[in-house]
Amino acid sequence: MKLDRGTLVSLRAFNSQVIERIVISSTDTHVNVCLSKEWDAAKVERREPACVGFHKSDVIQTNEVK
Repeated sequence: MKLDRGTLVSLRAFNSQVIERIVISSTDTHVNVCLSKEWDAAKVERREPACVGFHKSDVIQTNEVK
């Protein structure tokens, strides 16, 4: 599963809720993601998006590349 910067992913969050976020970066074990509105705002403001980390095992699927 490719987790390149800008990839839209579905994640398993608290209480097994499924959420969609955009990948900022990833390591062997974790992926850092943000909301799509944060991704867009950061691009406009020319800054790095604020993100939160998830374990890679919480990634359900990749959906598209933004």
